[in-house]
Amino acid sequence: MTVSFRFCLAILSLIPAAHAFADSGDPVAVRRWAGATISLETMWDLNLVIDTTGEASDKLKNSASKVVSFSDEVQHVLHRKPNSSEVLWERLTTATKVEPNAVTVTSFKIKDAAAGWAIQVAVDDVSVLCVDLNSIPKDTTKAAGSVGKQDVVIVNANDVANLNQPQVKQFLEALSPQSIVANPNFDAGETADDFKAAMKAEFAAVESAHNTLAIAAGSKKTDGYQFFSLADKPEAMPTELADLFLRMESSCAQSQKVFAKLSTSQMNWKPSNGTHTPRWNTEHMMGRQLLFFSQIYKALDPAIPALNLNPKQMPADYKYAHQDWTGAEEALQMERVSKFTRRFAYLMHDLDVNRRAPGSRWPTLKALLLQMENHYSEHTANTVKKFDLEDWPKQ
Repeated sequence: MTVSFRFCLAILSLIPAAHAFADSGDPVAVRRWAGATISLETMWDLNLVIDTTGEASDKLKNSASKVVSFSDEVQHVLHRKPNSSEVLWERLTTATKVEPNAVTVTSFKIKDAAAGWAIQVAVDDVSVLCVDLNSIPKDTTKAAGSVGKQDVVIVNANDVANLNQPQVKQFLEALSPQSIVANPNFDAGETADDFKAAMKAEFAAVESAHNTLAIAAGSKKTDGYQFFSLADKPEAMPTELADLFLRMESSCAQSQKVFAKLSTSQMNWKPSNGTHTPRWNTEHMMGRQLLFFSQIYKALDPAIPALNLNPKQMPADYKYAHQDWTGAEEALQMERVSKFTRRFAYLMHDLDVNRRAPGSRWPTLKALLLQMENHYSEHTANTVKKFDLEDWPKQ
């Protein structure tokens, strides 16, 4: 590899701080899968898959994802422009026009490392480093300085003894992450159990029944870092909660079909009867679900902020969030919130759906889910009625 890390840092400095979906602080999901595969999923619904063994499942590969491995020479950006269906994977140079929601990916050799590579990922002001223990030299001072501070470090290691090496501990401490995720690859279940037990005993690692960790810029509240031992697949959702989720998601999907057909001018159209524009209805439906569930998630995991994109309620007070978005892009916005809600739903698996959820004003979690189902259908039906008005634009 010929690219220096200093040049990589120069490239990363070109990334804009503003975000097309929300402010800096959008939560990113770090997810672990079978075969020591890691994925990073963003609020813009981009999915970077880091395949450490060459065994990434086809289920993780889709139109909004990109798979990279430690053998790839990567200095790229994964992004998608609003109103475009094309997800771009482009070589990152000083001339690249980077979208605010982009995922930048750079592979490099850590200074003075004898072997091995590291992969640096930056998105939504979150910095993630995926590193093999072979990439950590004995002299960690210069090595850590060349890498810089990290929010999350993903360590490929099958032996806890390797993590206990002085240079490894010094290197990780110097990076000052808020979270470290152990990413082992095992052939035998008993070996995995031994590793988890050792992680818990020696590092007080949090052992999760699920495979997802939420991370966001500025969410670190204490000194030091927390080790996480994640499962390699999602935890099954309880039956009643799963049924309620499917009803809400189905209603959202039906609403998306209606709005996805509308042009920008139709989305911005102000009815002569003084009611809301179609665009307000999409922003309102999306904003309500996003706020209500992010409030619950924040109460259960402070790494997830409460996200409020609700528009003003009255037509005269309303201002577009994205005046140039087509109906299709607004439909994708609803889909992004739907995926956000499911992505972190593991936090609610132990909740009683017939009781009030933490951080929620709704009397029960079930009542909230049913209201979201009805909310999509009601506002969509109200919008469809506008199509019969005399001044409805035909295109």
